[in-house]
Amino acid sequence: MNLAKITSRRQRILQYLLFLGTTIAVVVGLAQTQGQSPDRFLIDGKLEPDRIPDFILWDRIFQMAVQLNEIAPDHGEGIWIQKLHLPEEVMKEIVAQGFEYLEMLDDADKEAQAHISDSKNEKSDFKNHPNKTEALKSKLTEIQLNKEGRTLEMRDRLRERIGDEAFLRIESFARLQIAPNIKIGG
Repeated sequence: MNLAKITSRRQRILQYLLFLGTTIAVVVGLAQTQGQSPDRFLIDGKLEPDRIPDFILWDRIFQMAVQLNEIAPDHGEGIWIQKLHLPEEVMKEIVAQGFEYLEMLDDADKEAQAHISDSKNEKSDFKNHPNKTEALKSKLTEIQLNKEGRTLEMRDRLRERIGDEAFLRIESFARLQIAPNIKIGG
């Protein structure tokens, strides 16, 4: 493996962790606004796979498609084709959408990092805000909500490209095989 691939993979892992951390913060925030305490809010995919939000599930699907493709470009797609009985063209669409998804995550991460850096600057956009921390938190929440919306748009675009039958196979597979490995809250 060359250094560029390792660095790229680390960046995507960090992006994913930022995405997941922000997602959890948003979900916990929603729980607080609904009168629940954050320590009692938990979605365990093993017990309730249908309660895992679609944007989190499709984040995992897109990232898994890319990872399988990077690990074994010839065999990665084959694993999914064999498990889901999908044509090769469908898997190519999923992988292509996965790479587009990672670009979107990268762009969102750069935007978030720019706002974080800007918030530390005395001449920042947040300078006139009475509470810089709240202003930054609000902006990061907006970026997170935008990522969630774009994830669902990419999911819907993929559905249009591959058709309902293939889409439902992937979604069913994800609910049965991926969702049980996800736990949100705590």
